[in-house]
Amino acid sequence: VSEKGLSNAEFVIATASNNIGTRYRSGGTDSSGFDCSGLMFSSFKAIDIDLPRSSSEQASVGFKIDKNCRFGG
Repeated sequence: VSEKGLSNAEFVIATASNNIGTRYRSGGTDSSGFDCSGLMFSSFKAIDIDLPRSSSEQASVGFKIDKNCRFGG
């Protein structure tokens, strides 16, 4: 993982974490209310990554990482 990639990942995590406690709103994509995929949609948008809006579409982009995969030492 590159330094830029790590800082982007940390930024996305921080962006999503800053919204802990925001109310649930079906179809929501902003601080007035989020649904799960809406939170991911807006958190990644903060680093100029355009994810699809729905969770089913989000699941079809990117690549799979084995759940037993460990990065680093």
